[in-house]
Amino acid sequence: MEFTQILETVQVTEGDTASFKCSVSKPRQKAKWFKDDVEMLSATASSHQFSHSLTISNVKLEDSGLYRIKVAGVESTAQLIVNGEQRF
Repeated sequence: MEFTQILETVQVTEGDTASFKCSVSKPRQKAKWFKDDVEMLSATASSHQFSHSLTISNVKLEDSGLYRIKVAGVESTAQLIVNGEQRF
């Protein structure tokens, strides 16, 4: 089992929606998501055949960090960078 598409760093503005996406070589694999090495039990995650995604709505500055997915013993990691909301 391997990743056919790894997670990529996501940069968003505070209040936007951030999405991480990846794909694996075997279908219907169970995935676990982590933020800064803590498992995300209440995450908005979805899996469809080979693809897995994590969506974070209304992103806050404290959502910044290192996100990781673990699938069948292999992992992919990416950074979420949240910029402060622009005020005019």
